[in-house]
Amino acid sequence: MLDHQQLQHAIEIQQQSYDLLCWLGQAVNRGFIHAQRAQHYSHAPRAARDWIQTHRQNLPQHCRPDETSLDDFANFFSTYLDTSFEVRLKPGSQSNTTGSCRCSFCSRITNASHLVLKTVGRQDKSHAAKLRLRRLELLCREQGLSINPGSLIVIANSRHTQQDVSLLTYGWSLIARLSGISYGPGVLAIWRDIAWNGKGSPNRKFNLTSTQIIQAENRLVTLLKTHQIQSQ
Repeated sequence: MLDHQQLQHAIEIQQQSYDLLCWLGQAVNRGFIHAQRAQHYSHAPRAARDWIQTHRQNLPQHCRPDETSLDDFANFFSTYLDTSFEVRLKPGSQSNTTGSCRCSFCSRITNASHLVLKTVGRQDKSHAAKLRLRRLELLCREQGLSINPGSLIVIANSRHTQQDVSLLTYGWSLIARLSGISYGPGVLAIWRDIAWNGKGSPNRKFNLTSTQIIQAENRLVTLLKTHQIQSQ
């Protein structure tokens, strides 16, 4: 089971480190930081930590980490280019296209020409499905449950339960990123399961909370226990 306090911490770090990524993108555009150096910072947790610690007092208040959270912050920050964004070293003319993500998680980055949202492809969606199934398997193990693999696949992909599985999997990925572990662009596909509507566009009113994720996990535990009882 996910720890509620750790999950809340991860969500707060996510927003703050994303704010720093936006600021960094603007700094690249202004020539304050060269794109190659920015890419190095964003990929390496240790380099990110050193840079953040050195420049911490000069960072905007809203994206300045506490000293006690510096390691978690640097680790999380370093995962963004593996998970959601990439640095374009030789940018062309960048425009806010209708195909760009407009959710609260992604919309502000479209103004930074060196930073672009990764495209979610078929392989990423397939990886997202594997991540959802993996997290369900781990939940069964944590609960001491033995569920038929076929039933887990159905639960992971059913339109009735996929939202809850995606919430749980995304929360799990956030906690992993506190340690600098990224599960790749498949997580971006999972984010769209959560924050986009059925018409394929972002839900502007969506706001991720730790309570949403914990409630989804509890519903899934109840469902999994029901499946085990029925199979006995």
